[in-house]
Amino acid sequence: MNWHRLRSADRFEPIGEPADHPYRAILNVNRNLVAFFTRDIIGNTHIMDEIEQEIEELRAEIRYHNHRYYALDDPEITDAEYDRLFQRLLQLEKAHPHLIVPDSPTQRVGAEPQKAFSQVRHSVPMLSLANGFTDQDIAEFDARIKRFLKNDASLDYTVEPKMDGLAVELVYEKGRLAVASTRGDGFLGEDVTANVKTIMSVPLLLTQPKGGPMIPELLDVRGEVYMEIADFEELNRRNLAKGVQPKECGGRLSQTTQPQNYRKETPQHVLLRRRTHDGDLF
Repeated sequence: MNWHRLRSADRFEPIGEPADHPYRAILNVNRNLVAFFTRDIIGNTHIMDEIEQEIEELRAEIRYHNHRYYALDDPEITDAEYDRLFQRLLQLEKAHPHLIVPDSPTQRVGAEPQKAFSQVRHSVPMLSLANGFTDQDIAEFDARIKRFLKNDASLDYTVEPKMDGLAVELVYEKGRLAVASTRGDGFLGEDVTANVKTIMSVPLLLTQPKGGPMIPELLDVRGEVYMEIADFEELNRRNLAKGVQPKECGGRLSQTTQPQNYRKETPQHVLLRRRTHDGDLF
């Protein structure tokens, strides 16, 4: 490098590179600072990469164990082991809040109370099931199906007990739970996303099974939120001990605006039984 100085004629002229020149000392200091901060930045980036990786691994592991416990009723680890995983994730997210995502297992509880429920318009109307009390009702149902199919051939039906609870619709966008709503009047429902997130059997993030179909960009599923008999009886025992009479609890999904209390007070489950997509029911 050639060192220069400014003359009165506003031109530069070389003055050489004396070892003791003050500008050389400044340049060396700057080089050392750049090297120091570069190493610091690279080191911090590597640490953050490791933290992000650990957080993602914890989330995946917790989701897996949630599915084993709440959906399959076949846990693989003890409650204490699960709590350690969950607390570690809480600790990391608290230290790095910018890494928190809405579908993290930690985001199921602790939401702020809502002042009111907003409305959600269903892409396809949510209709109620019709009742049939007599043999004639069933025969007429069979006739309607055959007319719809334009086929008079004998049909086989699958019959199952109806899980009667509170009808809900869950909308997943790119595999992430975006909105949960009640039936309402069939066209407009109430946004109960925060409350539904506290139901442990509801996945916040859908994962593609090995060899299974791809997760669609948009997926609407419908079903019933209900309480198991054992949970309902336990809730009634607690209420009676407080002097509170037993009452219907399913509707509380759309009544309480404090989701942090909802899971604790009314442990519920969801049974999803139909899919809505592009106006078709499957």
